[in-house]
Amino acid sequence: EKGLQKKTLTVIKEFLEENRSREFSSNEVAQKVNLSRITVRRYMNYLLEKGEVASRIDYMTGGRPSIKYRMK
Repeated sequence: EKGLQKKTLTVIKEFLEENRSREFSSNEVAQKVNLSRITVRRYMNYLLEKGEVASRIDYMTGGRPSIKYRMK
């Protein structure tokens, strides 16, 4: 799985599962699970490829648009 750690993947997936009703930016996920934003984004891209998470672009940030993720 492209140099991804199973444990890290599990931590991210469990967090998203526990918060199914909400969507998060990679930054928010990173803060909640204590990982770097870059790491989280890499895992999110993997989960997107696998079809396990959905994403949308949030233009309401006031600054740069943000990508929001949630479990499918």
